[in-house]
Amino acid sequence: MNTKFDVIMNAPLSEEIKALVKKWDNLSENLRTCNRDVPVLLPDLFWIVQSGAGKTTFLHDLTNYLKDTGNLMDFYGNVDMFEFLLGYCPEHLPFTELQRLMDTVKSAAGFRNEFRGVISIDIDEWVEHYTERHFISFMEYLAANSEHWLILLSVSPKKGTVLQELQAFLSMYLRLETVHLDIPADDHLVHCTETYLNNCGFELDDGARSLLRNTFAALRKNRYFDGYKTAHLLAKDIVYHLYTNETTPAQMLSAQTLADFAESSRYVKSMVCAASDSRNTIGFLD
Repeated sequence: MNTKFDVIMNAPLSEEIKALVKKWDNLSENLRTCNRDVPVLLPDLFWIVQSGAGKTTFLHDLTNYLKDTGNLMDFYGNVDMFEFLLGYCPEHLPFTELQRLMDTVKSAAGFRNEFRGVISIDIDEWVEHYTERHFISFMEYLAANSEHWLILLSVSPKKGTVLQELQAFLSMYLRLETVHLDIPADDHLVHCTETYLNNCGFELDDGARSLLRNTFAALRKNRYFDGYKTAHLLAKDIVYHLYTNETTPAQMLSAQTLADFAESSRYVKSMVCAASDSRNTIGFLD
């Protein structure tokens, strides 16, 4: 049994992602059962992902799962997976980002001089520029190496049809399946925060969990809410607050103990109001 498969199935991921991994698990089992040397090439992924949704964690879990199957793709080089942000380059300037990607691949290959594995590339800065010649040369480079890599092209959610148009363009170069990764529900963010606090020697009662659940619901009103990252920052602020009090913090945390982090607290209001002020100042539209 591939334990990494269970990790993915039990994670707070969309049913869309789990269905995809289940298909890949069926593929692995059928290849093993048939005992045939079939040249199967996994589709690459067009990944619509929100910041703070746990992308890096999922990438590691997916890579470990694929490596454990032993028959879905090859891994070769210094690392099994890496992430890359493809910055925008205007057409009148040299396309230095492509050379930077090539250098990163070379570094991932190491002395073996060949990389085979998973590459996640953030192309968000190119959503409005994907028909430009630099991006076309980038896609031609990916297409030339797609047999050796599982490529995940990630973008943030957008309004309108721009992502559908982008996917149609990308599909001229790669076989793609679209998947979404959203920020998990408040209950899971509470669990994430509680796990961090447990590792620091604290426990939560039901009242504290309820308070944090309401806190995350309020923090979501901040357009810059960052999911897991926000949860980790909140947990660190709680620990800092507890240990800077004049009294020694109790091991069991209650709603009263965490009152400074409630949805009506200055801590939460300042974060939500700051985001609202930024929209008005910078000129963002709701």
